[in-house]
Amino acid sequence: MTTTDITAKMAIRLARGFRQNWALAIPKSSPWDLDTFGRYSAPARRAPSYDNADGVITHTTPGMTWTLDARGDIEVELHGEKKTPAWVQATRFGDYLTGTYVIQATCANWKALSENELWRIDVACSSLACGPWKPLHELPPVRVLAALGWPQGRMTLTFSPGAVETDSDELAVRLEGFRVAGGFERWEQFRIGKRVTK
Repeated sequence: MTTTDITAKMAIRLARGFRQNWALAIPKSSPWDLDTFGRYSAPARRAPSYDNADGVITHTTPGMTWTLDARGDIEVELHGEKKTPAWVQATRFGDYLTGTYVIQATCANWKALSENELWRIDVACSSLACGPWKPLHELPPVRVLAALGWPQGRMTLTFSPGAVETDSDELAVRLEGFRVAGGFERWEQFRIGKRVTK
């Protein structure tokens, strides 16, 4: 699968996650690649567009903007209900051979996000978790991590193989406790609420 096929698969997964009709019409048995993307998105009125010259898939709706560039600029910007935007990026740290594929979710104020906005971030994260980012699909969603309590201010969550890290010292301590309790491996057993319990 080429890198362009991977970004096309991301676009299909995003569109299915956000319940766009053109993508829901694609059979699960079809290869989710650039050919399938073009065949189903081209006739649709509100589908992402593909720039053949640049190899970039873009899509803009009132609630979000996608930029899926096979050369590495893979980002979903979610326009917040309370003017609190969030960004989800699939990227790679390090060089081509030894790099680590990560997904980063950033928001200026996580505390201000509604349940629906957290759900949208989860859809973006899980949709981008394909190709070399596929192992990240097994990590806990942000709606589960929200039970740990968000700190004040801007924060980034970095999903990497087997771990979730943050640039917030306050949340990093809670994430370590969550990891020690087995939360990364058994996050389905933890309920969403004011406390995280088994």
